[in-house]
Amino acid sequence: MSTPGSTEAGDPESTSSESTSNETTSNETTRAAARLRTVVGRLSRRLGSSGPGGGLTPSQLSVLGAVARHGQMRLSELADHEGVNPTMLSRIVGKLCDEGLILRRSDDRDRRAFHVEVTEAGREQHDRIVALRTETLAAGLDRLSPSDRERLLGALPALELLVADLTAAHDARHSTRQTARQLAGAAR
Repeated sequence: MSTPGSTEAGDPESTSSESTSNETTSNETTRAAARLRTVVGRLSRRLGSSGPGGGLTPSQLSVLGAVARHGQMRLSELADHEGVNPTMLSRIVGKLCDEGLILRRSDDRDRRAFHVEVTEAGREQHDRIVALRTETLAAGLDRLSPSDRERLLGALPALELLVADLTAAHDARHSTRQTARQLAGAAR
C-alpha cells in the first residue's frame, strides 16, 4: 500500500513520471551534446586558423601531428587512428613525404606493409604549430574573467574523461571490425 503522495513501482503513474523524466534527461543530454560539439568545432577551427600551417591542409596537419606524437606507426594503424580510408591516407602521406616532413619505409618483416615516422623538419614544424596554437589559446584564456577561466579549467578533467571514453568506444568498434575481417579471411 502506498502512502499519500507516493507511488509504487508497478503503479502506472510512477512509470509515466519515470519515463517523462528519462525523456527529459535524454533531451537535455542531446541538446548539451550538440552544444558541446558546436563549441568544440568552432574552437578547433579558430585554433586552426590562428596561424600558418606551413601550407598544409587540416588533414595533413592532423596526420603530421599523429605521427609526431605517437612515433613510428604502420600505415594501417595511422589510417585507423585518423579515421581515413587507406587511399586518402596514401595521398596525405605522399604529400608529407614530398615536403620532407615524414618518411615512409617498408616493414622489414612484411614488405607489403609500410611505416611512417616524422623527420626533424616535420617535428620542428609540428612543434611550431602546437606552440602557436597554445599561445593563442592561452591569450584567450587570459581575456576571460577569473571566474569563467576557473569554471572552464575545472571542466577539463570531465572533458578528458569524455575523450578517453569516446576513444575506448572507437577502439572497441575497430577491434570488433578487425576481428571480423580476420575471421572472414580465415574462412576463405
